[in-house]
Amino acid sequence: MPPRSQGYLLTPLVDDARALWINPAGLAVVREASIMAEAVFNQPEDSNIRLIQWSLGFNTRGLSAGYQRDRLVTGTSNQLLRIGLARPFRGGAVGIDLSFYWSDVSDRALGLGITYNPVPSVAASVVLRNIGQPVVAGVKSPFTGVAGLGWTGAEKTLQIAGEVQASDRLGASGFDVSYRAGARIASPRPFPIAAIVAMELGGATDANQFFIGIALGGNRRIVLGGTFLSGSSSGLDVAHITGLATNRQTPIQR
Repeated sequence: MPPRSQGYLLTPLVDDARALWINPAGLAVVREASIMAEAVFNQPEDSNIRLIQWSLGFNTRGLSAGYQRDRLVTGTSNQLLRIGLARPFRGGAVGIDLSFYWSDVSDRALGLGITYNPVPSVAASVVLRNIGQPVVAGVKSPFTGVAGLGWTGAEKTLQIAGEVQASDRLGASGFDVSYRAGARIASPRPFPIAAIVAMELGGATDANQFFIGIALGGNRRIVLGGTFLSGSSSGLDVAHITGLATNRQTPIQR
């Protein structure tokens, strides 16, 4: 399954260790060192709450590595090791990641990302995922392209972003297109608390699922949240907790 960070972070705005799972270019947007840990839970019907995914990762000035493990209902597990490298350029950053999967068989994939700031408050991004279309648990992963645009207000008290995603139709011609949008509203210092919301849209305008969360703390923070489904199967799908510790300097050439 995709890293849970993809459910609430958007490609133009991510700029810490979690960028390894979202947009590798974000690893070099800010001169920083960070570590992260994430655990994801759900409660299937007629079953107790269970851990379905956990991950660890770090970033140090654009050099990053992370490990993810999915715990499947069948009792088997998928494992992912990802290595990322990013470098800044005037007005933005570019990054690459290499993924190694272990499930029924081992496989590899490549990812590319770029983030560009035409003005300091606006960021645009392009990400290519699953280059090589790895086979995970017997299922081929579609090649996917993501384009995003984000805006950040003064002192990051408000961030708004949107994405369009196109995924290869395996076994058929063309691409399936979907859309995502999200916002982060933070209290001004010295009260480091923020509310996060993100929606995943299909081809129509109705939300297929949405994420609601809260972030507590500044450079040492915890993110608590859950993903909800809409439509005929409305309700809480998964809940997760993320811990992030960063040592940050100023943005690079933004």
